[in-house]
Amino acid sequence: MTVAVADKGCSSQGEDEEYEKYDTRDLPSPPSGSPIIRAQSPVKGVEKGDAPGSKDEWHLITNQTRIHRPLQIREMDHHLSDLSRKAMRPSLKEQLRAAFVPSTFDARQRSFLPSSRLRAIVTQQSVQIAFDETPKVSESEGHAIQSLTDWIVTRACKLFAILNLCGFESANLRYSIRNFKDNEYDDSRLPLENPRKQLPPSDIFPTPMWSPHTLDVFYEEQWRLLVPVFSSHTFEYNLQPDIILPFTVETSDSDTAKSSFVRKVEIHPDHGKDLATFTVSTNLHKPLDKY
Repeated sequence: MTVAVADKGCSSQGEDEEYEKYDTRDLPSPPSGSPIIRAQSPVKGVEKGDAPGSKDEWHLITNQTRIHRPLQIREMDHHLSDLSRKAMRPSLKEQLRAAFVPSTFDARQRSFLPSSRLRAIVTQQSVQIAFDETPKVSESEGHAIQSLTDWIVTRACKLFAILNLCGFESANLRYSIRNFKDNEYDDSRLPLENPRKQLPPSDIFPTPMWSPHTLDVFYEEQWRLLVPVFSSHTFEYNLQPDIILPFTVETSDSDTAKSSFVRKVEIHPDHGKDLATFTVSTNLHKPLDKY
């Protein structure tokens, strides 16, 4: 059944009135203080002035008079709505950490980010979302941000991810990645030497934004994104000590006399061209005995 709700003192039935429909079938009765209820068309069991029963199917129609809220309140509503959406959306840092895959090649508990997951997370949209959390900018600054975004996606995905893992957000994130761009540092310059060993601090790690702790985090986190890609056409690799290998050990056999380990490993599909499993021989260099 259809019921019209008119405000008290509203015009007579013959005059034009604007109404807005609401589906209120779940309500047992009209809200308290509701204005007069009038049936628009003959409805069995409902008299003029009566409210529909809780079991009846009905639509509440209210006068469509618009209430104009002050501009400041509307802007506050939009701001609170944005905050609510951001609170529900995982941060880029959270997305990156959730995508880590464990490496079980050695005793150290380490994890890495497969290359396909990096490309799926660091996109034009995700970078823009990270930058949209900064205050509104001018049109010229907007063009500069778009240019920076293009550079990140094409040449500095890993650097951008590392900065997020270091905890940089909003304006600090934008300033830091732009500083790398201005100093001509992109992914091809990785890995960077431990910044704490560079005295005085370099231009890409200005203080006080880069504390000693943050420098340590940068150095450690970069290895999660610098995992090598192996191929069946290459048989020997010269890898740095801190590199993370995308392996899961299946079997191992040690030879103490030869100071080496031979291991059959499973390689992550993102990091093994035409490879699924292969054998790795690790040479162990024993320190010289002291005399």
